[in-house]
Amino acid sequence: MGWLAVIGAIGHLPALVAGVRVMPIMSNVGWILLGFSLPATLLLLVGGIGLIYRKVFGFYLVCIAVLFGGIGGLGVPIIPFLKQLLQGSYYAEDLALLSNLALLAVLVCCQVLTFSGRRRRLHLCATSALLLLGAAHVGTVRAMVDRERGTASNIEAIPYIGETLQTLRCTGPIHYRLVYTKWQRSLTGVLSGRTTEQHVQDFAAANGLKAVPNERRHKLLPQTKGWKLNSEIFPVKFNADDACFVGRLETYPRAFLQLGFKKSDGRVVAEVFGFLASTNRRGERVTTKTGSSEAPSARE
Repeated sequence: MGWLAVIGAIGHLPALVAGVRVMPIMSNVGWILLGFSLPATLLLLVGGIGLIYRKVFGFYLVCIAVLFGGIGGLGVPIIPFLKQLLQGSYYAEDLALLSNLALLAVLVCCQVLTFSGRRRRLHLCATSALLLLGAAHVGTVRAMVDRERGTASNIEAIPYIGETLQTLRCTGPIHYRLVYTKWQRSLTGVLSGRTTEQHVQDFAAANGLKAVPNERRHKLLPQTKGWKLNSEIFPVKFNADDACFVGRLETYPRAFLQLGFKKSDGRVVAEVFGFLASTNRRGERVTTKTGSSEAPSARE
């Protein structure tokens, strides 16, 4: 387990390098990357070395890294090459955390058997308290992350974003995948349905979306490509005569939309990512999913 922890720490190096490289251009993003990656890297590295030399502090550091090394637990797999195997999966982060927790369970069982002497009870109490705190942290955060996938007969029925996209007039079945984080009110979602070109044009005009030139369309729908969704239901390649748009939503100015419409079969694919703010660009209150409205806030 010690060597796995060290290798896991090395696996965080790309994120650290990315944070350093981004720092001169976007300092806030660089600090965020470093803030999320550096603590977990150090905990895994020092903890792994401690486990290799059979030091008790190594056990506790690795436990802290797995349980608190990320928001809701360490979401990067410690097992070598597992990240590559999970890459593109809709549940990649959850599967990575599950594998880390399984390794942690094995480590705890092995370590408890080595406790002996007068300090056995102290170590058992400390380990139990750490595991309880970790379980509360992981459980609380994971309960606030909503992952949904399925089909809907009309676009208004899609959670969180359906009412905002209703003017697309999509007909069922509408397929969707989304991840919603409650404490941030952030959404990453992809949906696919059928509509008409006129409805797409009207929706783009209402939200001030910009047309995407043909030479830049290969960059569209990155999350759809990342999740490796069925290309027949979620197409990512568009012809020159198809309609493609990007821009911010009128209702949620911190949410970005990418949209592609294929004239050949009338299928539209929309990808939304960003924050679902409570005011539109004019500072007017909008209705949330629960039907309540919030007071206008400063431009977010």
